[in-house]
Amino acid sequence: MKHKTISFKRESIPNLIADVKKETRRLKKEGEYLLVDTPEGLDVVKEGDFGSAVVKDSTGKFEVGEVYQVVVDDRPIFYCLDCGFLSYAKRTRCPMEGKKIEFKPFLIKVLSIKEQKLMDITNAEAEAEVGTGLKYPRKVFFKDFWECYAKRVPTKFFWNNSFASISEFNDSAIDVLEDWNPSVWALEIEKVIE
Repeated sequence: MKHKTISFKRESIPNLIADVKKETRRLKKEGEYLLVDTPEGLDVVKEGDFGSAVVKDSTGKFEVGEVYQVVVDDRPIFYCLDCGFLSYAKRTRCPMEGKKIEFKPFLIKVLSIKEQKLMDITNAEAEAEVGTGLKYPRKVFFKDFWECYAKRVPTKFFWNNSFASISEFNDSAIDVLEDWNPSVWALEIEKVIE
């Protein structure tokens, strides 16, 4: 079965495998909206409400209940069922176990979707993004978000803060994120074993 894909940073993969990463946030792009099933049919929902699909140009981008293959750098990830060894190739022999085994696609399922403002993320939500046991989970989350989306921040937000740099995360970058405060899709996710 061919799955749609969802991209993650390489650094997120261990937390996905350990089932520690339970949420992911994606920048809301122009033209995307959240739909929910109602007795009258599909309807657009307001910010903060949960819905059944994120839609762009009438095609489902993310959908509750849908299973997606994890990709890193546009390359699909596969894993050994016995030891969890990860590979970019669908192998037939596990290098760790030394035996013949079919590598499975690394899959996640979307459990819920909501729209929220970036700076509204709580410590609990940040922990679901980056892991528990961190002193400042929101700051770690903002650093990860910055690394993914700094190039998409409109330049007008940099003019207000001369110490912010696209290539470096610092307190000035958080100031830029606070000024920008874009809408994001918050996806609750879980690892799928097939």
